Amino acid sequence: MITKGIERVDVRLLELELKSSGIPFSTPEFRYRPLAPLNPDNPNPARILGLHLFDVGPGVLDFVTAAQPAVMKIYGDPSMASQIHERSPQTRVVYRLDCPDIMNEFIYSKPPVTRAAWFIEKLAEVVRPYVDRGEIAYIETPVYQGVYNNVGKAVEFELAFIAELERILPRARPLVATIAPGEPHESQYPLLLPLALEVERVGGALGYHSYWPVEEGHSLLDDEWQRYAGRFEGMDAFFRANGVQADWLLSECGPCGIIRDADFDDSILEFVQWSGWRHPQCFGGDWGATLADIGKFRQRLSTSPAHVVGATLFTVFSSPGYCEEAFTLGAEELATLATLTP
Repeated sequence: MITKGIERVDVRLLELELKSSGIPFSTPEFRYRPLAPLNPDNPNPARILGLHLFDVGPGVLDFVTAAQPAVMKIYGDPSMASQIHERSPQTRVVYRLDCPDIMNEFIYSKPPVTRAAWFIEKLAEVVRPYVDRGEIAYIETPVYQGVYNNVGKAVEFELAFIAELERILPRARPLVATIAPGEPHESQYPLLLPLALEVERVGGALGYHSYWPVEEGHSLLDDEWQRYAGRFEGMDAFFRANGVQADWLLSECGPCGIIRDADFDDSILEFVQWSGWRHPQCFGGDWGATLADIGKFRQRLSTSPAHVVGATLFTVFSSPGYCEEAFTLGAEELATLATLTP
């Protein structure tokens, strides 16, 4: 089956096609786990942006108190969730397990159900008390590092991940489809439809990484919206055309520097992975320009046709390393971000 653009597809034919490829497909009556309904409207601009944390660095808790963000994401130590919950009980916290290389090797070399169960059982040992107390709301899939180069295989694992999370940590919501900016190709959107359907059914969210390109101080946020930061809207339009309304929680986002392939095609933009707003290939440390761009991004999310429950800016480090320092938001930046006028 070839699908171009945003078209309605025959779900029955899609089911047969996916099953013939070895990808499980769950029909609407297969499983449903009711949850408390989410806010039907996107959060207002003052709440839609949260932070992606590796630690509780300077200014973080003050930001949480002032901004009362809709979502926050933590990586590594789950006790950060308790500190966030104390300052803002309504903030939904996303947890992603620190996933060493040996774990990556395991989860990508076993059958989907086996590796999903193994991963979540390990994770449950760490996060169950926080989930049971309501301090951690979402568990993020370990599918990343280019796995969506094979959309079918990724979806196969993600569906197993959702099922095993429901079995092992039934109070947690899944955050899946943490897809790199600019991916996948429009022709692959139908392969994501079973995943979007399952996410809608269990009350989870899709976690597209909404980075946008900046070329040495010149932002391409608006010019390249549909291609990069706003690409999730195209996927969402396809899902809605097929009767699926899934939530989006953009679990990494922010400006990132780029380079162009001048020898081949200078319209092709390549993100320079570690060139955050402080990097000369991005905003060169100009926080004023960065803040203005973030304000535009926040406004676009708040009025998006997709249902965006929140987005987490990458990132906060109290002790920046060799690459992370270009993205670091310190106390001064967080203070102005929390009071930014919509």
